[in-house]
Amino acid sequence: MRGKVVSTGLIFVLSMAVAILVLGVPGQAAKGQKTLAISSATATVTLTDAEVYYLTHMREEEKLARDVYTTLNDTYGVTVFSQIIPSEQRHFDAVGTLIARYGVTDPAADATVGVFAVDEFIELYPSLVNQGYLSLGEAMCVGVEIEEIDIADLTAAMAVTTRPDILSVYNNLLSASLNHLASFQSHLEVMGYTCQ
Repeated sequence: MRGKVVSTGLIFVLSMAVAILVLGVPGQAAKGQKTLAISSATATVTLTDAEVYYLTHMREEEKLARDVYTTLNDTYGVTVFSQIIPSEQRHFDAVGTLIARYGVTDPAADATVGVFAVDEFIELYPSLVNQGYLSLGEAMCVGVEIEEIDIADLTAAMAVTTRPDILSVYNNLLSASLNHLASFQSHLEVMGYTCQ
């Protein structure tokens, strides 16, 4: 009987030790950090507030690029937009995978074109689309503006994380944004159009 009690007690203590290793001690997350569990049997993953901010920000920003280019492509039907839209969808999906992996609330759960959760993008979408409606040249300028914003934000996002999976996604997005920027600039040069 005593051996059974000791065994039960030992199992309980070991279970608690494993729970603390996996889940952490409640209330022990460092200031400025959120504890977010991912699929792992051995460790707790924490993201800083800055990492969470940029994951959600880049998710909405990739949606902004996709939605604006989709809307302007419906108006002009030019190759530069139709070729870049699938790339923006892949970027949106890649950031979405990270958001799901780290258990972050997805701000872009509503995939409707032009619908955003953050005020910045709620205001930016109609502003960019209306600018793009002015002319094809202005539509190309909108593309330049979006890619320049993307490059700046990705650079800032990479500066606040050391996580290999997040950095890998951001590096891929940055490389693509530099290519997209070059495409829009090349079209503007051929058109002889200068952005104001």
